[in-house]
Amino acid sequence: MKAKNKDNAVRVNYLKDHVNEIIPIETVPSHALVVSERLHGIVPTLKNVPSVLQGRVHSIKIVEQYREGRVRYFFEGRSLSRVPKLVLTGKWLQAAGFQSNARVEIIPLHKMLIIVPEE
Repeated sequence: MKAKNKDNAVRVNYLKDHVNEIIPIETVPSHALVVSERLHGIVPTLKNVPSVLQGRVHSIKIVEQYREGRVRYFFEGRSLSRVPKLVLTGKWLQAAGFQSNARVEIIPLHKMLIIVPEE
């Protein structure tokens, strides 16, 4: 058991080091890809530190949805466009601190979404 706790401690320290690198935003170049890459770099560590996670890691499929759009001129009618759709449901959301009927902010980054409760 001690080896497992030691591994966990090493992972937590590794995580702290990376979080300390990410948090001071003023030191990070303003280029979106650089910020996104640094955040992506911490994801594998987050997945391996159970003490940080609020439940298990979930894999959810992005599905396709058809959305009706308006066309510029009346006589052209309506058109359908395909858009990606992501639905998050489950008790795990509540366990992670997200309540029904609450509003959230979704911060889009390059190949990453950060979801936080609105303040």
